[in-house]
Amino acid sequence: MKNSKIHENKVNAEVRDFLSLSLVKIFEDECANNRGFIEYDKDNPINWAISDCEMDIIFHQRRLELLKQKQAVIALIKMNGWQEFDVSDWVEKDMHNKYKLAIPFIGTQEEYDNLILELKTT
Repeated sequence: MKNSKIHENKVNAEVRDFLSLSLVKIFEDECANNRGFIEYDKDNPINWAISDCEMDIIFHQRRLELLKQKQAVIALIKMNGWQEFDVSDWVEKDMHNKYKLAIPFIGTQEEYDNLILELKTT
């Protein structure tokens, strides 16, 4: 089954796709968020310390922003009585090629079990 079809014929399929893609985007943004490195300046250690601290602040501000985004997505998933399920071993990634990961399945345990049963029999 194509990854883009995992929510097909489910209630609020578009919402599920959006939430799944949001989790992928957030994860990849978290991986890309790095602190950076400033070479130590022995001639001006105070300026180096300030620059180093500023790098920490930028890194943690972005980290905080991404954590809040993830918290919001997870809250929306839970509000709908859903969970996130990794189905990457069972589906062919065919959408959003700029992302490395396949989108996860968003749904109930029963919906997930039925999807896996369907994938095993095809």
